[in-house]
Amino acid sequence: LPFNMTSHLITDLQKKVTALQKENQSFRKRKEITLENHESFWEENRDMISAFQDKSKDSWKKNMILWEKNMTFWNNVNILLKDEMEIWGKELVQWKAELDLWKKELDLWEEDFLGNTEENTTNRASWKDHKVLWKKDKVFWDEEMAISSSKLILWEESIAFKENDWKIQKEKEKIFLLKNVCSRCRWDYTNSVELLFHSTHLPRSRDLAHRKAI
Repeated sequence: LPFNMTSHLITDLQKKVTALQKENQSFRKRKEITLENHESFWEENRDMISAFQDKSKDSWKKNMILWEKNMTFWNNVNILLKDEMEIWGKELVQWKAELDLWKKELDLWEEDFLGNTEENTTNRASWKDHKVLWKKDKVFWDEEMAISSSKLILWEESIAFKENDWKIQKEKEKIFLLKNVCSRCRWDYTNSVELLFHSTHLPRSRDLAHRKAI
C-alpha cells in the first residue's frame, strides 16, 4: 500500500479507537450514576420498608394484646360455663333419678290405691286422670332435659371453637414474626450484595480522572 493510504488508515483507526474510548468512558459514567442512584434508591426504600414493618409489627402487637384480653375474658367465661355445665349435668342426673322414682311411686300408688277389685271405678277414673297429668309432666321434663343437654353440647362446642381460634391466632403471630425476621435478613443480604458489587466494580473517581488523563 502507498504510504499516504497507510497513514490515512492509521489515522482513521486512531479516530475510531479514540471515539470508542470516549464512548466507553461515557458508558462508565452512566454506569456509575446508575449504580449510585440504585444504591440511593435501596437505602431510601429500606428505610421506608423498615418503618412500614415496624408499624405493622406494632399494629400486630396491639391486635394480639386485644386478642389476649379477649381470650382472658373468654377463659374466665369458659370456667364459669364449665362450672355451670357441671352443675347442670348433676341436675340432669338428679331429674332423671326423680322421674324414675316418680314412675316407681306411681306403680306402687296404683297397686295400693286401686287394689284388685272392680268396684273402685271412681278411684280408677281419678287415678287415670292423675296418671295422664303425670305423663304430660314427664313429657315436659323430658323436653327440658333434652334442651338442657343440647345447650351443654353447644357450650362445649363454643368453648372448643374459642380455644382452637386462640391457637390459630398464636400460630399466626409466630408466622408473622418469622416472616418479618426473614424479610429483614433478605433485605440486609440484598443491600450487602449491592454494596459489595458497587465497591468492587464501580470505578473510583481518581481512577476515572487517571483514565481521562490517559
